Amino acid sequence: MTINKTLFFVISLLAVLVMTVPSVQAQDNWNVTLTSRQAEGLNTASRGRKNFAMAISPDGPWGWSEGMRSAKAAEIRALQFCRGFMRKGQRDCLVYMVNGKRTLAQTVKTRRVAAVYKPLNAKLATSVIGLSDLRFAGQLDAARALLDQGVNTPESLKQDRKLRAALLGRSIMLTTRYNPTFFFDETGASRSMKSNNGILKINYSSWIVTSEGLICMMNGRWSTTGKPVGTSCLVLGPATGGKTEIYEPRNPKSKRKAIVIAGDARYGAVR
Repeated sequence: MTINKTLFFVISLLAVLVMTVPSVQAQDNWNVTLTSRQAEGLNTASRGRKNFAMAISPDGPWGWSEGMRSAKAAEIRALQFCRGFMRKGQRDCLVYMVNGKRTLAQTVKTRRVAAVYKPLNAKLATSVIGLSDLRFAGQLDAARALLDQGVNTPESLKQDRKLRAALLGRSIMLTTRYNPTFFFDETGASRSMKSNNGILKINYSSWIVTSEGLICMMNGRWSTTGKPVGTSCLVLGPATGGKTEIYEPRNPKSKRKAIVIAGDARYGAVR
């Protein structure tokens, strides 16, 4: 008895698919067990912390956060730290514990990540986190004039609420060497910069943006030493399709290309 070659191929393919399906489904389920390093990290980090969260991956990465303004904020930051240690193809991080309470069931669904973003990489930020849809015409001369008049404090600048809302939770990342990155949220702003020793950060207690595109960040301090740096200002140029330009307010020739990332580019992310 002979079997048609086409029929034989179809039967063989179906057999492969049938045998493959159970293994794929098995990979989607994880019987939650901490590695020795994860368990040691949890034991070290979770003692009496306020708004503490820990995230873990079945494949080993983990991260934790504490002292945040809320438990939810701690969860987000723990995931960001955990994802910063991941590699493509590993199973994603999940929040394991919040404020001393375990949040994962004994068996949970997992997924493998297709791409990993590690700070501060402009190319990866674009492909993993994505670009913002911010649209802004830009008013360079008018923004420079504001600063020339000495208008560089929150009390004297007029906030543009629409532009502020468009920047909240977003990152402006320069595409020059080391990809210096500005991030803006309700609690303040920050500037992150690569160095030979890692990433340096300046945290600002408040920020304001005018309709002309002048952005001023106030009461800055180095995150490592607490040393004050005062107020820093920059001018946002025309923005469309996630691409923009940044200027130093007093120097019209200081144009530097930048991108507007639709998320927090200071920490790890996956897709």
